Amino acid sequence: MSITLYVGNLTWECNDDELFDLFVNAGTNPHGAEVIFGRKGRSQGYGLATFNTQADADAAMQLNDTEFQGRNLIVRPDRGPTAKAPKQRKQRQATEEFETNPLALFVGNLAWETTEEEVIQLFPGATSCSLKLGRDGRSRGFAVCTFDSEDAAASAMNAMQGYNLSGRELLVRFDRVGGKKTRKRREFDETQSTGCSVFVGNLAWSTSTDTLKEVFSQFNYVNAAVAYGRKGERSRGYGTVLFNTPEEAQNAIQQIQGVVVDERELLCKIDMRA
Repeated sequence: MSITLYVGNLTWECNDDELFDLFVNAGTNPHGAEVIFGRKGRSQGYGLATFNTQADADAAMQLNDTEFQGRNLIVRPDRGPTAKAPKQRKQRQATEEFETNPLALFVGNLAWETTEEEVIQLFPGATSCSLKLGRDGRSRGFAVCTFDSEDAAASAMNAMQGYNLSGRELLVRFDRVGGKKTRKRREFDETQSTGCSVFVGNLAWSTSTDTLKEVFSQFNYVNAAVAYGRKGERSRGYGTVLFNTPEEAQNAIQQIQGVVVDERELLCKIDMRA
């Protein structure tokens, strides 16, 4: 059973990877970390970090009142939602309608190390199984299994709901069609953007921060960096370049858009998250 910690007093700029790395660098072994965003896509100033053992959680709480990105952290056990939160969640769910696929099952709450082979062995009636991966090649913690009949899918869902796999209880439901509607917090309000940060996408896995800096060396940028996965081993296929003014950022976009670097055409646009 995982332990969740509340991490408060974060800067607005802090992201999931930085929060995760905070605990890794402190010598703990976090299972996951997430900065909480509001409906307009702006950080709420706090995040949640999960740990598989109480020992790791206790060690992480030693970071309470220590400085991180210029602010003193608040690290304590998560108290869960406030009294009003369940009512608000219920109201949102009531207005959201999802079409489901009766021939496919969403299998969630998987451990990161769980493989497709392990999942499909649990669902012998499935015709296929797809473990979903992120851009860094790491499991996203869920898979989709398909069946040749609605009865087979329903029977498998009822049998495997709550099944304990690698110490985690599976979440099994019919797969939603167009389920991206649930990720409203990822929609960013353009009015919150400074217009000074440039998102540089379609990077080759081999493109490094040094290469990105060289590409933009003709401009007066403040900082440039390629984004890497949580373990810092593999590029996430994009980077950001920060400028002093929106005009400088737009000028760079116009000149760098479509430039070929490591056999890939760069995609440049204003970063709406910064």
